[in-house]
Parts: sequence; structure tokens; C-alpha cells
Amino acid sequence: MKFINSWKLQDARLPFANSNGVFLAYRSYMYMVAGTNASNASGIKDVWSAPIGTDGALGKWKLVGTIPIIHGFHTACIHEGTGRLYVFGGTQPQPKLWVAKLTGEGGCGVFVSVDQWLAAFNSSPGSVAIGDAIVIVEAATGKVRLHQVDGQSKYVAPLPAIRSYFHVIADKDNIYVIGGEDASTNKTATVFRAKVTNFDIPRWEILNTTLPVGLARHGVVNHNGNVLIVNGRLQSLANNDNCYNVQIQPDGTMSAFTAEERHPLAFRNAHQQTVIHNGYIYTLGGFDTTYSDKVFMSKLS
Repeated sequence: MKFINSWKLQDARLPFANSNGVFLAYRSYMYMVAGTNASNASGIKDVWSAPIGTDGALGKWKLVGTIPIIHGFHTACIHEGTGRLYVFGGTQPQPKLWVAKLTGEGGCGVFVSVDQWLAAFNSSPGSVAIGDAIVIVEAATGKVRLHQVDGQSKYVAPLPAIRSYFHVIADKDNIYVIGGEDASTNKTATVFRAKVTNFDIPRWEILNTTLPVGLARHGVVNHNGNVLIVNGRLQSLANNDNCYNVQIQPDGTMSAFTAEERHPLAFRNAHQQTVIHNGYIYTLGGFDTTYSDKVFMSKLS
């Protein structure tokens, strides 16, 4: 079964072309959290938001917050229960875990640092909210950190292998690290899975299910237990417009990946972000031969 219908280019573009930014949906607003562009290749501090209409269309973007240091090639996630936006990593030194409270009408409060455990930068990490915690997967080290929303933080079991430019998703009490580059920058097709129990991740396993092709810098979203993969960077660096889906089974394993509706843009370098909200899937920004401000949307089956 296919879930993605025809992709449509939206009239509302991003406030500026953005690659390596993080886009997140929360309570009928789309948030754009920092990123890079032609004028700011090292990173941006700003947080923007735009209302999401009942038809899925994005409204006008407005600047709503500023992170104390610039971020690009970073990760961010929203903890739905507390309405907190967490930001970590990127290309700048002295990385901290920054958090701000999202407010009504697409607003964003003041960012404060709640944790710091690295002395150097960590570019292209991943993160996801699960239960009352945030899981942060470091890039290029394989280390995994668990941060409770009450402030407690600790390292847990590391990944079975080092990854960068991967993607992290959660489903119930499981988390998945999908694809990415290995220590030799080879694009991988591997899926790692772990179960979060009692504020701990005791171990990871490598699933038998693999991506149809090695990918990095791809988009991944969870649509009611169906994982959708959008575009991504191939080992050959050839243009890639492929999308896939895979179903998460009751035991936490995955079925085989199947092909989805192709994306209108065959990104060579990817970096565009994929977001799901209220039955719609979006791709935002990215980079191919230049930075992009385009937003594509599709209604999901």
C-alpha cells in the first residue's frame, strides 16, 4: 500500500532558502529551527514559525525566537507533553543542550542551557522525544544520551556502529536509527532498534530489515506505525527522487520496504527536511546545486 499521494509545490515558500535546518510541527504550527544558507554557511540562530491551515497549507512565516549560538548540521525535537523545544549539536564548538518553551500562536520562549557533556562540536547528530525523555544520538561517536525532561541526564548503551547523517524516530517505547554514513562515509542501509525502559537503553539490536539502498541525509517520518523515507543522498551521489515505506510490527521489528510516490525533486545532496502533521507530509528546504526555499506537500492515505 502507498501512503503518499501526488506531491504539490506550495505557494508559501520559506522566509529564506535553508539547508540543514530542522523543521518540526507542533499544535498547528510549523517551526523552522536554524540551519544554513548562502549567506550563513556556518549556521543561523533564528527560530521561525508559520501556521498550518486545516487544508495543510502553510501561512506566513514570522521570526519567534533566537538561539544564543548559531546552529547548522544540528538536531532538534519537541517534547509534546511539556511543549519544550530541544536543540543540540552542529558545527560550532562547546555544544550545549538548549531548551525553550513553545508558547501559543506559534511563539517560542527564551532558550536556556540545561546540559553540556562535550567539549567539541558534534555535527549531524539525531534526537527524538519518547515518554518523559529526549534521546540524543551523537554523530561519529555512536554514543547515546538520555535526558529526562526534569533535567537528569546520562549515557546509555551506544549504537552497534558509528553513524552520521542518519535519522532517528520513535514508536511507542522503541527508537530506531535508520541509515546514515559509517566511519568511512559509506552510505548504509542498516536499521538499529532499542527499547527505552525505566530511563535506560540497555542494548541495541540490528534489524534484519534494511533500506533498499544505502542512504544518508534522508527524511524519515512515522505515520501511525508506517515509516516513510523520502529522498536522501546515495553513495554514487546521483540524483535521488525515491521514497519508501515500511510497517513497524507489533514486536517492534519491521516488514520489508516498498516503493512510494516519487518526490518531484531529485536531490543530489538532500538536506531537505521531512515533517508529518495532521495527515499531511511536507518536505522543506534542502540543497542540490543551490539552497532551496521550496515547500512540497502531499496528503497521506
